[in-house]
Amino acid sequence: MDTIDLTPISFVKVSAEKFLRIVKHDKKNIKSVSIIPPDFGDLRDDDFGSLLVEYKTPTYRVRSK
Repeated sequence: MDTIDLTPISFVKVSAEKFLRIVKHDKKNIKSVSIIPPDFGDLRDDDFGSLLVEYKTPTYRVRSK
């Protein structure tokens, strides 16, 4: 029998664009959000940093091999 190996994810680091998708589809599951500023040693025009999202209930992702 085949099984799917899932990993619980309580925190995820995402771009602003991905964060907006999470808010749209899973807003009630967001426990907290922290802003992670860009690394000033490696600035790019499109780098606005990222966001660290903590979930109330972990989401599950397929574990990569």
